[in-house]
Amino acid sequence: MKKIILTIAIISLAIGSVFATGGGEKKAETPKITSAVMGTGSMGGSSHATASMIATQIKKHTPELTVTVQAGGGSAEGIRLIKQGEYQFALINSAMIVYAFNAQAEFAKDQPYKDIRFVCNLYPAVAQPIVRKDSNINNYNDLKGKIFSGGSPGSGDLVMFEEIFNFYGLTTKDMDWRPLSNTERVSGFKDRHIQSGGWVTTVPAGNILEIAAGTPLRILAIDKVDDFLKKYPYYSKFIIPKGVYNGVEEDVASASVGQIIASRADVSDDMVYTYLKGMYMGLDELQKVHGMAHYIKLETALDGSKGVPVHAGAQKYFKEKGLIK
Repeated sequence: MKKIILTIAIISLAIGSVFATGGGEKKAETPKITSAVMGTGSMGGSSHATASMIATQIKKHTPELTVTVQAGGGSAEGIRLIKQGEYQFALINSAMIVYAFNAQAEFAKDQPYKDIRFVCNLYPAVAQPIVRKDSNINNYNDLKGKIFSGGSPGSGDLVMFEEIFNFYGLTTKDMDWRPLSNTERVSGFKDRHIQSGGWVTTVPAGNILEIAAGTPLRILAIDKVDDFLKKYPYYSKFIIPKGVYNGVEEDVASASVGQIIASRADVSDDMVYTYLKGMYMGLDELQKVHGMAHYIKLETALDGSKGVPVHAGAQKYFKEKGLIK
């Protein structure tokens, strides 16, 4: 009997020891790896390249979060895949998140998507429709009847060019409109299958630099850009500097839209907080390898957030940084 009691006592002490040291063991454990998927535009575009470099910095500086970048059709598709739960984050343009939230434009046939959240602003993407230097296309109106490609279906590029053409009294039916991906636009322009290609992207744009290396170009200006901005106030004026591409000899007035990170409302606060922490910790390194990264600044992180709720995890991070009181 004494032996049984002694055995029970020893077991009890052992169990007590396990529970007593349990807290310490938890602290010593390797942090659980949390993963998320971030959607972007198609391969070859600036949004995919940017997102990939952001994901690298997040992994380096906050290894508890792994972000997998998924190339897709662009902003509209990214929002729909966020809604379906395929993406936790997406790099989209700021006009499209407002459209989705209020069921406007591209999303006019949908219910207002009130569960999408603004995470942060990154950089401006600029409308850049190109033609060959010797082309007889001198303005947007001259594109009537011509072969033009301004983005893949579901992309923010396509939506912005539709709105620019609308400003000039044109529609896609007034031209031979080709909805092509980034790489298809490059090859189509090089092979002369399209007469003009348009991108809403960084300045300079890798795709346009590739084309301009062998072909002098011109960029079509929005000649009444201030009037355009009155009609579409969520865009901003942007002057494309002369010399940025082979053949561009004068500054060109155009319009830009903010490229932002959006997320689902039910993505955890900790995940969004960690995402931002890792990205901004790696900002110096990001700016060394990406031409537009110098536009990514903490002080402009909330630009373009009007009209759409900021994710609670982002609010926590920006409060700590003094951007939100």
